[in-house]
Amino acid sequence: MYTIKKSQPFYSSLRTLRFFLVYREFVQKSTFMLLSFFSSFMSFSAFLVFVCGCILHAVMSIRENIGGDISEDLSVSIGGLAMMVNVAMFKYHQDKWSNFFKDVTNFEKFGKPTDFDATKDRANLLSTLYMIYCITGTIVYSCVGVIESSCDELSEETKQKVICGTLAPIWLPFEDVSLTVRNTILLVQYVLANYIITPSAVICFLPFETTELLICHINFLKDKLLKVFGNEDGMIRNDKLRFCVAYHTHILGMADQLKYVVKFSVGHMSLVCALVFGCIGNQIFRAKPVGAVIFLLGYMVSLFLLCYAGQRIMNESLSIVDVIYNSKWYKGNTQIKKNVRFMMARCQIPVTLDAWPFGIFSFPLFMMIVKTSYSYLTLLRQST
Repeated sequence: MYTIKKSQPFYSSLRTLRFFLVYREFVQKSTFMLLSFFSSFMSFSAFLVFVCGCILHAVMSIRENIGGDISEDLSVSIGGLAMMVNVAMFKYHQDKWSNFFKDVTNFEKFGKPTDFDATKDRANLLSTLYMIYCITGTIVYSCVGVIESSCDELSEETKQKVICGTLAPIWLPFEDVSLTVRNTILLVQYVLANYIITPSAVICFLPFETTELLICHINFLKDKLLKVFGNEDGMIRNDKLRFCVAYHTHILGMADQLKYVVKFSVGHMSLVCALVFGCIGNQIFRAKPVGAVIFLLGYMVSLFLLCYAGQRIMNESLSIVDVIYNSKWYKGNTQIKKNVRFMMARCQIPVTLDAWPFGIFSFPLFMMIVKTSYSYLTLLRQST
């Protein structure tokens, strides 16, 4: 497995994932079994509380005709399930992620890009800030659940006992809930929410971080390509071009690895985000507007990072052909010109980050999801 070191890339992200038992380095077998059991227990508990619990609350609200809005139930259950899938799929593919981390930080054969360290430091800082936002946002959402009054007003209007002051909606078969029980529920929900929200957000940040480092390699390749024809010696030109072709092939191999792990770790976000955005948007007008805005911003930032990473890697991979065209390729011999044409043809096929089950992460996908979520919001506003 890729070793977490402070001087290496992905330090902040992987340290967070390690803390939440999502990414594991070398551990003893007995410790591994214990951590696996605890992680499975926490994941199952989160599934019961945020998915099953919210669905049950929505069903009972409709059945008993309480009259409350179920947008929060839908947003928490669907959004929470998507986060749990993020974590589960990252665990399943963490060996492939680890191999990619090793490849993108291996400079033995092709050298180290000049802007690699600066990009690494910037990514570690952004990862830390994003993690702090997720933890702070969960705290604020919990506080809003305690002080927000619409739940109490609904309880008085319907003359039915509604459990208020919790992070997520919950239904219990008994009506009398003491303050101690309510606070215990709030504490359990807060712990479980942090367990699924923070690592899921970091996993959505990883494609952005890895893409930026991969782009460092692409920029380094561009510099090498410009220097290929700076030498008059034909043999040296051939060697430099051969080096660039091998480096380009290596970059494409890393891009294929990244495409696979992104598609099967976070690709489903393109499928659920529109519905989650619509439900959260409706929740803003109904209950917990401050908490809903924080939840919406967190989800939108995650999706934007994925789409931004996909757009960036696509644009940068296509820009290689422009660098080749603007170089002094015409100074080469017939064989070099032939190789350059093949390389230019390959560079016209963009590197992409695939979404699931269809499409690619890009700015057009982001806009399409936002427009679709507005349609869902309009439908929910008319029906509730």
